[in-house]
Amino acid sequence: MAYKNTYETTATIRPDSLKFIFSSNGPRTIQKAIEYKYIQQMFGTPVYNLAFGEYDVDTATLSDMVMSGNGDTYTVFHTVLSTVPEFFKEKADALIMVQGSDSDPEYPAICRQTCRKKCDILCKNVGRRIATYLGFVNKNFEDLKLDYVFYGGVTDAAGEIDVERYRPGKTYDTIFCKKK
Repeated sequence: MAYKNTYETTATIRPDSLKFIFSSNGPRTIQKAIEYKYIQQMFGTPVYNLAFGEYDVDTATLSDMVMSGNGDTYTVFHTVLSTVPEFFKEKADALIMVQGSDSDPEYPAICRQTCRKKCDILCKNVGRRIATYLGFVNKNFEDLKLDYVFYGGVTDAAGEIDVERYRPGKTYDTIFCKKK
């Protein structure tokens, strides 16, 4: 798929990771990074976690817990998506794993420190990031499945991810993507 309105990225390729850095341009200019980092083998296939967030150039660290609110959400999201084919050019036989950092059990406590919503018991921001990716895959599944194979994962009580062939419309907390 071709994506309109993306930011130009600069790639750094290493044996265990690929990092794409770009500037988000809204009311502020914010450095962002997309990083695919090797985490494990699954079914004999190398798995790379997709992380995305604000990037601190001085420390070369990525923070995926920040909500920037820079007014360019779609351009940023399309920029992230535009790196998927670039990833597969380098790691054709790998699997990408996507989870939302806002699904982490510690996220509500972090969110409450700066959130304007002042949620009561349940944090309304939990799961928004994976929901965005699920929504995109569900909406575009017929086109995407021509080039990619998707799997969905649900984390059980023991913290293990139960993986199945992706079924559009089903709620997953992890998406896996492989190039056909």
